[in-house]
Amino acid sequence: MSYGTYFGPESTVPPDQQAQRVIDEWTYGHYEYWVRRWGYRPPLYPVLGPYHDEYGLARMDPDEFHVWLDRLAAYGPTFFSVFTTGAINDDLLPLIRAFSLGEVRGAVSPRVQVEVVSPALGYLNVRPVPSTAQPPIAQVDHGAVLDVLESEEDALAKVGQDGQWLRIRTPADVEGYVAAWYVRLHEEAGIQLEVVSPVLGFLNVRPVPSTAQPPVTRVDDGAVLEALEPEEDVLAKVGQDGQWLHIRTPDDIEGYVAAWYVVLYEEPGGESIPHVTVHSTIGLNVRRTPGTDIAPIWHVGDGTVLEVREDPKKVADKIGKDRWLKIRAPSLHEGYVNGLYVRAQQLADKRQPVDDASLPQGECAWIFGIHGATADGTGDFRHLFGGQDRTGWVLFTQTVGTDPHHGSGHDVTRWSNSGYGVIIRLNHDYEPGGTLPVRAKYADFARACARYVQNSTEVVTSGSSATSRTTCASIPAGRKTRSSTSRRRCTPRPSTWRGGASRRCSPRRSSCLAPSIPTTPIPGSCWAIGAPVHWSISRRC
Repeated sequence: MSYGTYFGPESTVPPDQQAQRVIDEWTYGHYEYWVRRWGYRPPLYPVLGPYHDEYGLARMDPDEFHVWLDRLAAYGPTFFSVFTTGAINDDLLPLIRAFSLGEVRGAVSPRVQVEVVSPALGYLNVRPVPSTAQPPIAQVDHGAVLDVLESEEDALAKVGQDGQWLRIRTPADVEGYVAAWYVRLHEEAGIQLEVVSPVLGFLNVRPVPSTAQPPVTRVDDGAVLEALEPEEDVLAKVGQDGQWLHIRTPDDIEGYVAAWYVVLYEEPGGESIPHVTVHSTIGLNVRRTPGTDIAPIWHVGDGTVLEVREDPKKVADKIGKDRWLKIRAPSLHEGYVNGLYVRAQQLADKRQPVDDASLPQGECAWIFGIHGATADGTGDFRHLFGGQDRTGWVLFTQTVGTDPHHGSGHDVTRWSNSGYGVIIRLNHDYEPGGTLPVRAKYADFARACARYVQNSTEVVTSGSSATSRTTCASIPAGRKTRSSTSRRRCTPRPSTWRGGASRRCSPRRSSCLAPSIPTTPIPGSCWAIGAPVHWSISRRC
């Protein structure tokens, strides 16, 4: 996501140049740079801020905001947001409603596919330009199937030709160029055959369907061959004396073998593999269906553990091959990944999912004052929402460092007693220290978060570590005359989130509840996700 403008009120840069710099250079220009670095194109959803200061006091007028929207329209975003630091002027709303969003374009199915032929090295480099002038951006294994991103006529003219380069897309969605003399046109895999020659221990492969010429190679007993004839002909010949089958060996040598020394290959019932690990430095796309003709629905990083959602005994034959495997990601996204980029998970994944608490749903999911700096450092902006007949959340940010004995904490009762839920995001630090500390300091950061909770007044939290217990306190929402609290214990449970433990609890009373969305803090409940993801401390609305 990308913010809109925060040129200061004193800036002399004209609005059209501000929009050009922020949208063309800082947003889409930077995006294209990283697309080239990553090798794939994630969606971009811009966020415009119609202000010139972080407090929302110096606001854009309709004419100036129109300049920004016109600049953004040239890129045809399918979705964009407006960042509300304070409040959006009513005269901007018609411009936002009139903005014409771009159309969501489905991926175009490639007309030509090629197969990598590089048995000696076992891989082929993918480069950002059609030459060796720049280093590779990826590598594809021998036998990998690539989508050609050129016309069918051009592709057919280049395949197998020295000095020619093909623009392609890999199974991992990396776009680039490969040497055309290391690829061939891809044909759908034929029937697989198994060599049965236990006495000699091998079978000759000949250039013609007879013994008239010497063998071009030999294959071992038990080798699996690919038939290059129609299925009907293969089934009629297998095991028959005097018949010859046109085949391809595992070393990519084509020839003929005696059909009476082969049988139809049956995949063995291998070991059960319930989990696999992503083996790709640039991560791996998850797709709704097998194949690359549908846009990705999710992206998982290198080393991510994926749950297998098909017969685990058949997974071994797909790992490391250009075959599609149905999985579930830690984010609970289900889909398909290419087997070339996963490996068997050696250790069993013993994580257990957290059962969602049974929470009621209510009237509000509003969030006001996103990233409102610290709870005691931000101006009191409650008046901005007075008389709106709405309650909801206010989000603050606080740095806590890694000292478990610090004295930092806040009293948020003035917000909770005014009908707002409060979310406090706990950071390790800001630039150059980093939102999260180095990995060696994760435990200290978690203890510092817990200390902040203990030092704060009337907050609801779900704790700091997987072994501690935290008392949760809640105040009835929007009731200024009540000061009593109800208390319940939060018990930590394993989380489906990577990198930390999470805990939840629900107060016994609530009057304003948001929809129960797993990744959204719910007014009336406790919600925190342990380091190194993020930490939240919540008060009810």
